[in-house]
Amino acid sequence: MNPLIEAMAARTGYGKKACTTAVVRFSEDIAAVLMHHGECRIPGVGTLKVATRAARKGRNPQTGEAIDIPAKKVVTFRRVKGLVTDD
Repeated sequence: MNPLIEAMAARTGYGKKACTTAVVRFSEDIAAVLMHHGECRIPGVGTLKVATRAARKGRNPQTGEAIDIPAKKVVTFRRVKGLVTDD
């Protein structure tokens, strides 16, 4: 079982099925916000942003042949300061 769902169930008193549904819907909403706005801030956790990776040259590791890697969109995450200590 997912530790997030277990923690939610223990903290809220709701069942694991209800917590699973809530997490799935939350994830779907985050994806929708990212697609529409390109950024989603989660208070106390961090910010998810859509970024574009530039096209670049690469190599096929098996043959060593040069290949073109096209540009693509990726989701990046930046945590809030103090979320995790670097000790």
